[in-house]
Amino acid sequence: MSDTKNTKPVKRFRSGDCSASIWENIHEKDGRSIALYSIRFQRRYKDAESGKWNHTESFNTSSLDNLLALVLQAIPFCNAKGDSEPEEDAAA
Repeated sequence: MSDTKNTKPVKRFRSGDCSASIWENIHEKDGRSIALYSIRFQRRYKDAESGKWNHTESFNTSSLDNLLALVLQAIPFCNAKGDSEPEEDAAA
């Protein structure tokens, strides 16, 4: 159903070791384009053995404050963009 796939997020927020990437997906409904937004949360960590930086979508309790800060930034951004998710998708 989605006609356009972005290869980069439209916005990225960071708080501590966590980040939120906001993706825009354009859908056609009743002959008009509707922008829907999805948000991906990640936590960055350094592997103790290899020393390499990695990302995960699992969070420690110590990351909850950072997650909350990201949610509080993402809500007004998406609202200002006019995210108008159709009723049938919102209930899922």
